[in-house]
Amino acid sequence: DQGVRAARAMMLQLDRYNQDRKHSGYDPIRIGIGLHTGVLRLGIIGEEGRIEGTVIGDTVNTCSRLESLTTHYSCPILISGETRAKLGHGNMFHIRQVDQVYLRGKKQKTTIYEVFDADPPEQLLQKNRTLERYNQALEFYRTGQFQSALNIFEDLKRKAPLDPLPTLYVERIKGLLSEGKVPERWDGALPVLGS
Repeated sequence: DQGVRAARAMMLQLDRYNQDRKHSGYDPIRIGIGLHTGVLRLGIIGEEGRIEGTVIGDTVNTCSRLESLTTHYSCPILISGETRAKLGHGNMFHIRQVDQVYLRGKKQKTTIYEVFDADPPEQLLQKNRTLERYNQALEFYRTGQFQSALNIFEDLKRKAPLDPLPTLYVERIKGLLSEGKVPERWDGALPVLGS
């Protein structure tokens, strides 16, 4: 909960900072935050004259891959399914599932969620208004009912033009259908993603 609250606070503060930058004629700064929950190693590494604290492990790698996917999905805050499951006050956040993917170096699917509390008010409103239909379209997509998913995502694209995910799914589904790239054993997850 504290990690998600901190990410939300960072985004809200960044928005205020960018307003000042805009008034001074500078471009806004964009950041992405990835959160994952798990075991890691924390310690001091290096040698005399050059030491630093660091964290290592699969948990850290997953965080890094989620952070890199914030640009792909145009979602500033992404959390893993493990983090979502551990939220004690999950209902105090605006959260929706984004995708299921195989991250680089992983054999298991990773479920990715977006925390959209820090979105601009109109964008947050559009996402909340269309959340039920969005979840329905995502379920059709995961179960391989691509035409049904496409119909809903195209409708959502018109009704929520500020939401980037319907556009992403429309393009993805059209690509899968037109190029015959649907994997034989479709399990609702894309092949390896994340750098």
